[in-house]
Amino acid sequence: MLVAMNVSIPTTVILCMLAGCGGHPGKGAAVPTSAYCAPKTEEVIEVRVGERHHWCKDKNGVAHGPFEVQYANGRRKVAFTAVRGLADGPYEGWHSSGRWAIQTAYAMGAPQGHLKMRPPLGPPTECPAARCGHRANVLDRPHCLPEDIDAIFAAREELLQSCLAGGRQAGQATVLLKWSINLTGRPQEIKVSSRPDLPVEMLACIENVLVEQRFPAPFGDVCEVSLDFQVTLEPVAAPEPSGAAE
Repeated sequence: MLVAMNVSIPTTVILCMLAGCGGHPGKGAAVPTSAYCAPKTEEVIEVRVGERHHWCKDKNGVAHGPFEVQYANGRRKVAFTAVRGLADGPYEGWHSSGRWAIQTAYAMGAPQGHLKMRPPLGPPTECPAARCGHRANVLDRPHCLPEDIDAIFAAREELLQSCLAGGRQAGQATVLLKWSINLTGRPQEIKVSSRPDLPVEMLACIENVLVEQRFPAPFGDVCEVSLDFQVTLEPVAAPEPSGAAE
């Protein structure tokens, strides 16, 4: 899934990301292991923007076992099986009307065979699963929500401010970030650039902040994120020469 954001930051690095998915996710509630989960795994029920997420996790907190998402109306949205955080086996999705939307399969996170897609209205289509990058247009996938990323970056505001402090440049710049969130919630394939060019050390500092973050795992497929934000740079005044004759 591709998540695109635009952030405007006037004089300080205040991240105000484009949300558009409703409120912040509910807190996950672990319940005693039941018939839903295998031995040595724990059942979890979590509500995110009105949708019920029900899955099993292992001792490390990684999804392992059946995973199901329900719309607010109680109808199923997504159903698949996770093996150590990776979708494995049949993967099915439905529209809120109950009409099926996605029918595909994975083998330890790798798309297999053909993907069948059906929009809310209109006939179904089919293509090789490994090349169907537009499948997110049919049905959004769980745990790839802009407000989750918003909250994580807002908590790192001071670190980002420190990356952009202490330079000699003045004026405004746009920082461009692109990365993927893998199936364990870790960022990868990070690319940081700016317009106009900022010092390499500033961009490297921003990349290091991003590398250390952990995001909700986008179960079943990676989450591709594109983000940009505006900054105003205030140069540090050069020190006055010492020992000047009076």
